Amino acid sequence: MRGKRTTLVESILVGSFRPDRHGSRLLSEPLPEECPLEDVSPGGVRTWRDLVTAQRAYMDARLPNPWAFARLVRLFHAEVRQDTTVDSMERFRVDSALRIGPYPACPDELLARHWQEWAHLEEWEETHYAFWRFGKEGLSEGKASAKVKKVRDERREKWMVARLAEMGIRDVRDPFLMGRSLEDRVRLIRAAGLEPAGV
Repeated sequence: MRGKRTTLVESILVGSFRPDRHGSRLLSEPLPEECPLEDVSPGGVRTWRDLVTAQRAYMDARLPNPWAFARLVRLFHAEVRQDTTVDSMERFRVDSALRIGPYPACPDELLARHWQEWAHLEEWEETHYAFWRFGKEGLSEGKASAKVKKVRDERREKWMVARLAEMGIRDVRDPFLMGRSLEDRVRLIRAAGLEPAGV
């Protein structure tokens, strides 16, 4: 028996928002203007407002960007997390170290803690260095980067196919497919069960 469907707001508040799973809800479930959490910090209020603003832009354009939105969700949680002691500059250093490699003033225990938080939110696909340094795969840095890219591309492509089918997009010139080669556009439209138009 399937459980109750999680709303967009609930997925954000509990940290379960997934770009490939919840991205389509960015166009159908408007967020409340005010943060639903009580006694939220000014940083939490500001980052919630960023989420609302981003969603409004997606709705106006009828074109969401769930991966960019997921990063905003992570920033929101960083602000409201009770035990967070990392200031904005330190967070910048940590993010840089997790993405591209060692960075001064970032001890392993600090990086490991943040890596665990990112892994919990399934954001590891964006963190090449962290996947190699703190992941459990035992891969070399080069192989970890390749796997990171493969998984990220697979998730994004799966989401795109679902959105094409949902929106009935058949025209290869549609802005939703911008940045893709013509061959990729045709392949994705067919994967969505549609016949490409405008070829």
